[in-house]
Amino acid sequence: MKIHHLIIDGGSGGAETFLSRLARALQARGHPQHVILTANAPQEEYMRRHDVPHTVLDFGKLSKPFSLLKMRRIVNRERPDAIVAWMSRSGRNIPRGRHLTVGRLGNRYKIDNFKRCDLIVGNSPDLVEFAIQGGRPDARLITNFIELSPFPPIDRSHIRRPLLLACARLNPAKGFDVLLHALTRLDAHLWIAGVGKLREELESLAIRLGVADRVEFLGWRSDVPALLAAADVFVFPSRWEGTSNSLLEAAAAAKPIVTTSGLSVSWFLEHEKSALIVPVDDEEALARAVQRLVSEPNLGHQLGLAAQRIYQSTFSEDAVCDQWIKTLAEAIEAKAAASSLRGS
Repeated sequence: MKIHHLIIDGGSGGAETFLSRLARALQARGHPQHVILTANAPQEEYMRRHDVPHTVLDFGKLSKPFSLLKMRRIVNRERPDAIVAWMSRSGRNIPRGRHLTVGRLGNRYKIDNFKRCDLIVGNSPDLVEFAIQGGRPDARLITNFIELSPFPPIDRSHIRRPLLLACARLNPAKGFDVLLHALTRLDAHLWIAGVGKLREELESLAIRLGVADRVEFLGWRSDVPALLAAADVFVFPSRWEGTSNSLLEAAAAAKPIVTTSGLSVSWFLEHEKSALIVPVDDEEALARAVQRLVSEPNLGHQLGLAAQRIYQSTFSEDAVCDQWIKTLAEAIEAKAAASSLRGS
């Protein structure tokens, strides 16, 4: 089964990271891949390292018509069995044809952006329900997986306080403003790993709140396991999500987690059993939960082990790849059968 992927919304975040992992994993299982993307240095380097075929195109206003033509030529030449569109802009521009077209939801994108798609795949139960309520009863659930690469802990010898780690794209949905406010109530140091349009705004907020000397903005990192190994608590204050790669990485590492009850954020975790889960936008509750894990390391250890067991039982690479292969194969067969009926 030959699969193409289209991701042209730009940026570096969870969707780009997971697409790269999935293409690598499906190719390793004998399914040829080709990723069409806009310029993205970390994603391109990853695919070069793993020999995943990819084409970088410019979908800016002036270049878009020529890039759409190039994309169509690639599709006509390689004749994929399926094309997966990642995020909204990709869904609007996915090329139609005899191949299966799939829209992959990792957030509450407008369903109309995926009307060119034969099938919708959401990475959390809430997103599948969102798609169904939006008129797509074909929506299917396939979660994410992560890569468990061994990394030695990052040196934190210069930090004399408990170390908190947060990883995500720097945008309003992730709730980093709430985390910075919570930090004013804590005697802790914070690492924030990620890139995005809010970096300068968040840096300015840290200065205004008087916590800038206890916050480090690390930018894009490919060594998140090493950051997790060094940190004491993983904090994820997101307002809404799909299935977060960052939360999965923290769970896989058995790291104590504080997160929120936001839509789809902590759907696979349980308060007091595998994480501490607080209301969205509640800086006081967030600070109290973090302080509790700092003060009760045995509780954090037990919660971390429980989260790790959930990851191992539900989110393994083999299980997720098997779901993708089975779902695509069945949908391709169904589309071919429907086409034959129309032609008879």
